[in-house]
Amino acid sequence: MNITLGVTEQSLHEGRLRLAVAVFMAALLPVIGCASGPPGSSAAGGPSEPTSPGTGLKVLTIATTREPPFIVGFTGGGTTGGSGEIKNMLHNTLSVLAEDGTYRAQLASEDISVDNGTWRLNPDGTMDLVWKLRPNIAWHDGAPFTSDDMLFTFQVMKDKDLPTPAAGILALMDSASAPDAQTFIVHWSQPYALANGAEGLDPLPKHLLAPLYEGGDRDAFVNSPYLTTDWVGLGPYKMDRWVQGSELDLARFDAYYLGRPGVDRVIVRFIGDPNSMVAAILAGAVDVVYPPGVDFDNALNVKDQWQGTGNVVRFDSVDANGRLRILENQFRPELMQPREALSNSAVRQALYRAIDRATMIEVITHGLTPVADSWIQPTDARRKALESDIPQYPYDPARAQQQLAEAGWRAGADGILVSTATGERFQVQLRASQVGGSQVGKERELTVVADSWKRIGVDSTLNLQAIGATGDRGYEAVQPGVADVGNMAPITNLFRRLNGRFIAAESNRWTGYDLTGYTDPLTTSLLDSYLVAIDPAERLALDRQLLQKVMGDVVVMPLYWEVVPTLITNGVDASVANPLHIQEFYKWTKR
Repeated sequence: MNITLGVTEQSLHEGRLRLAVAVFMAALLPVIGCASGPPGSSAAGGPSEPTSPGTGLKVLTIATTREPPFIVGFTGGGTTGGSGEIKNMLHNTLSVLAEDGTYRAQLASEDISVDNGTWRLNPDGTMDLVWKLRPNIAWHDGAPFTSDDMLFTFQVMKDKDLPTPAAGILALMDSASAPDAQTFIVHWSQPYALANGAEGLDPLPKHLLAPLYEGGDRDAFVNSPYLTTDWVGLGPYKMDRWVQGSELDLARFDAYYLGRPGVDRVIVRFIGDPNSMVAAILAGAVDVVYPPGVDFDNALNVKDQWQGTGNVVRFDSVDANGRLRILENQFRPELMQPREALSNSAVRQALYRAIDRATMIEVITHGLTPVADSWIQPTDARRKALESDIPQYPYDPARAQQQLAEAGWRAGADGILVSTATGERFQVQLRASQVGGSQVGKERELTVVADSWKRIGVDSTLNLQAIGATGDRGYEAVQPGVADVGNMAPITNLFRRLNGRFIAAESNRWTGYDLTGYTDPLTTSLLDSYLVAIDPAERLALDRQLLQKVMGDVVVMPLYWEVVPTLITNGVDASVANPLHIQEFYKWTKR
C-alpha cells in the first residue's frame, strides 16, 4: 500500500511552517554540537574524512534511529535485534520478501518451488528444500561463497548454546547436505509453508568464523568482531568503519554479484531524536531520513517547507504484507492485570469496543492510515471472501459498559470499575517500548487508549519503557498489563506470537516469539496447520477459522495499519529510496 499526499490546506500550512521553524532552530544546535566526536568519527554536519568534499565520490548519507547490536548474531535475554535496513546494505540472504508478498531468490539462482523440483514434499510427511546457489559470488574479502558456508551456517544456527529467535523454525530442520559447491539441501521433519524464506539461515563466512567456533568458546564466538565492526558479508557495500554509537561508513563492493552499486560510499548516522533527524536533513547533513523515527507531524512540516524544491516526503507501508499496530495482553496468570478482567474474553471485547480508533489515526497519522479490524488488510485479495467472518467491534462505549457490567464490573464511588466478585479495582498498565518508531506517536496512542478506557471506568497507568530496559526480551516478557506494539506482519510475526509452542521463557533464554504467554490448544492447532498448508483454498479456510477464534476472543486488539514517512533530498532517486526497496539497496542512486 503506497499513499501519496496531496497539497495540504493553506490554513494548516502556515501553522506547520511556524512549528517547523521552531523545531528546526531548537534541534539544529545539538546536531551541530555532535561535530566534535571521537577521534576518527565524522561531524554530524558533514561527511566522514575518507569521503570529504573534493574527492569526486558519490556519497549517500542516511539517518536512522536504530543502531543494530550486530549484523548477523545471536540473542537471548538481550536485545531483540537491530535495524534490518543496515543488514541489507552489508549482507544478502538466500531469498527475500518481494513486493507481491512472495519470497524470491537472492543468493539462490532460482525461486524455490514445487514445479521446478526444489521444493519436495515427501511421502513420509517430511520435506526437502534444494537451494541452488548463484555461481561466482564472493565475500567482501574475496573468498568464494559456496554451499560449505551454508553447511557451517546450519551447524552454528542449530547450536542450542547459541540462542536465536528462529530456534522454533530451526527445530523443524533435521539435517543439511551439500552435494556440490552450488547446492545446499535442507531436510525438514514436516512441511512448512514459509520455508522458502530461509529464516535462521543467514549465511556466515566459514573461512573466518569456523576456527573460532571450533575452539569451543561460545561467548568469544558470539562477541566476535566479525559479527559487528569487522563484518565481512555478501551485500552491495562492505564495512569500512563502525563508530559505535555514532555512525557506519560503508564502501562500494565492486565485485557485487548483481552489478555495480549505485553510489561510492554510504554513511549511516544514528540519530535517536526525531527533531534532530529533521534538523539534520534540513541543514543538508543527511540525504535520507529512514523510518522509523520521524512522526507524521514532523514529516508533514517538512513536506510543506519542501513544496517546489524537488525534495520528497514518501508515505509507504513498510513491507508487502503490511504491518499492524496492535495492543496485546499479558496472558501469564501471575502477571495478568487485573486477572479477573483480562482473562475474560467478554471484558477484552468491551475494552476493544471502547477504543476510538478513528480518532487515533486522525491524531497520530492525520487520517492517512486505515483502521484495522484484523490482520486482513482492506486491499488484501482475500478480504472480500473473508470480510463476513471478521468479528466487528465498532466504537461503542455504551455497549462496552454494558458488557463490563454483565461480566461483574461496576463503577465505584470515584467512577473506577470494581469487581463485584473480588473487590479488585480495574487498574491496568499501558506500556510501549522505546525501540523503534516515533515516541511521540506511541505516547499519543497510549493516551488515546487511556482516555477511551477512562470513559468506561478503567484506570490506566502509562509507561513508555525506559531506554535501558527496551529491547530486553526477558524484561518485556514479564511486564504486566497491555502492551502497544508494532511491526506485526501477520504471518511472519503476529501468528508466531499467538502460537503457544513458541512461548518465551527463561528455559529458552526468552527466544520464543510469544512474549505474552498466550496459549490456546485450538489456536495453536490452527496456526500449526496454517504454516504447513500449501494449498491456497486450505489456507483460506484456516484464515476463516483463525479470524473467528482470535478476533472472536479478542486475543489481540488491532489498531491501524502502519504507514511510515521517509524524507529524501533532491538528487536521491526517490522512486527506489523507500522501505519497499531496501532489499535491493544496490539500486539506490544519487546524482
